[in-house]
Amino acid sequence: MHARLGRSQEARATLADLVPEGALPFDQEWLLGISLLAEAAALAADVDAVVVLYRRIEPWAALNAADPGEGMRGSMARYLGLLAATLGRFDDAERHFEHAIAMNAAMGAKPWLALSQRDFARVLLERDRERALELMEAAKATFRELGMKEG
Repeated sequence: MHARLGRSQEARATLADLVPEGALPFDQEWLLGISLLAEAAALAADVDAVVVLYRRIEPWAALNAADPGEGMRGSMARYLGLLAATLGRFDDAERHFEHAIAMNAAMGAKPWLALSQRDFARVLLERDRERALELMEAAKATFRELGMKEG
């Protein structure tokens, strides 16, 4: 929540407690929890946490962040895309976002598809403006269709 509210210092302090190996129990909710940490680390631009989280999440790129009792957060590749972009690894970010978009579309996970498209568009703005604008329009259309806020 700190990262989402722009409180980067507080977010980094919380990440310092939760990112180290073993801080999150490795159970059926691990992917869900680590996806939240990855998004927070990217939002807070916490490079130290991003490096650790990328390494820990990469083996799980083909899976989804989900727990039947808790919820679903879409393709883990989205979180790798966010982390890679934070590190300036744009080729890796592009690969991860393309994978996330394909997975979320195939599952019919429209909210996560729109978020993946939006995140990828933001990364592409400097590199491929035309493609970025196309992705952003696709994301906005899905956000509207689902009654979601775009931000």
